[in-house]
Amino acid sequence: MHRILNDILDFSKLTAGKLIIENVPISVHQLIVDTAAILQSEAQLKSIDLTFSVDDNVKASLIGDPTRITQVMNNLVNNAIKFTALGKVNIGVTISNQTDTIQTVEFCVSDTGIGIPNANKERVFSIYASR
Repeated sequence: MHRILNDILDFSKLTAGKLIIENVPISVHQLIVDTAAILQSEAQLKSIDLTFSVDDNVKASLIGDPTRITQVMNNLVNNAIKFTALGKVNIGVTISNQTDTIQTVEFCVSDTGIGIPNANKERVFSIYASR
């Protein structure tokens, strides 16, 4: 319940333009390990294989907001587990862009769950398209 209240408060701050994003050194690999560890028992209860992979070229330390990344990853992985009856859920981190000084990573959660019917995707994601 505490997590849901925090998510609602953060969403309210975000829509009001008052959410403060941290820029601190983080280990993306450790964040993913921690996320998988937190949700592993839930996946095991459903006999779902929860795996993760982080591209070997992702730097050991990047700048980001560990609280927000953890919050989003927990929500995505939790939903993937919830809507997967059997099979697997995978968390992946790859490099999406890199320059001499900046490395941008992409987080992906994939699963063998029911998915969202194509007819509903526009409606589900339309709130994000207008931002």
